Parts: sequence; structure tokens; C-alpha cells
Amino acid sequence: MKHSTKVLTVIFIAYFYFIGLAYAWLQTYHMTATIGSQTLGVYVDAAHTTPLPLNYDWGVILNGFEAPIWIRNEGTVPVTVHLAISNEVRCQVSPDMNDFSLATGATQQVTLTVETLGASGETTDWDLQVSGV
Repeated sequence: MKHSTKVLTVIFIAYFYFIGLAYAWLQTYHMTATIGSQTLGVYVDAAHTTPLPLNYDWGVILNGFEAPIWIRNEGTVPVTVHLAISNEVRCQVSPDMNDFSLATGATQQVTLTVETLGASGETTDWDLQVSGV
């Protein structure tokens, strides 16, 4: 009986030793971070008082019409802005950029020079998609 007790004791000691070694390699790291927001404001005035509504009528325009807008990073992290224009117009963006970076709180004026594809007197429309990454 003494022999089996010694063997059992050795087994328990070995078991707890190896369990201890296994947990010696187990680490738990607690991490925290603040989630940044990517928020862009698009305005029709330099003072940023008039947001560009989702549906905006520029009125009667001619070829070469310039539509100035201001894009502002209103989030908490820098953002890369992408512009995409579609529908019934050709549009040149100036400064010559479709992708540009904006620091937090920074504003970039963008001028859309519009060349319409329709005939005089027709109504034309276009979409400006502004996205941030």
C-alpha cells in the first residue's frame, strides 16, 4: 500500500506540475480602444452652414456650369474621400482629384464643372456619390 501511495503522489505532483506549465503559457491581455467615426459633411457654402441636401436643384444650367461644394471631415479620424459621378452629365472635378485625404476637421472645396449631354430645355440630373474610407 505504501508503494501505491508513492506512485499516486508522484502522479498528482506530475499532473499539477504539467498543468502549471500549461497555464504558464496562457496569457490574457485586456485591451481597450476608442472607436473613431468617419463622418463627412457636404455643404453648398464655404461657411459650412448649408448642408447639401440629398436632392438639390441647381436651377437652369449651361455647359460649363460650375457647382462648388465643400467636403468636411466631421469625424474623429483621418479619412480618404472618394467621389463618383453618374447619370446624364460629364463632370470634371477640380482640383483634379477623385480620391483625396482629409484630416480630422479639415475641409476641401471641390468644384464640379458640368457638361450636359441633353438638348437645351431638357431636364438633366446627376448623382454625386461621396464616400469615405
